[in-house]
Amino acid sequence: MPVAETLLECSERCERALQGYFAAAGVRPDPELRRVLIFALASMKAAAMPAAARGGADREAMQLVIALAGAARDWLHGREVDGPLGVCAEECARAVRVCEAAGDGDSG
Repeated sequence: MPVAETLLECSERCERALQGYFAAAGVRPDPELRRVLIFALASMKAAAMPAAARGGADREAMQLVIALAGAARDWLHGREVDGPLGVCAEECARAVRVCEAAGDGDSG
């Protein structure tokens, strides 16, 4: 699967999981949780969107995904989350892996 499609899929899966998480009765969003996930999701979408026109995500955008989705993954794993937040942690980790692999494959 191309990097752009994978990043969009990761962001969509995490968003769906978050909708369920925040819809649950009594869940109060942690401001730090919101911050790290908003940045991670935005970076994934930003890397994927222009890619459709150019045929691939650019290096700077993928580096941003690695940094921001990596921070969200680490934040979530540090809290040993499961359920919907565990889904987000795994999707952030997947986005990082895809971008790292694409960067390793660059020749220039």
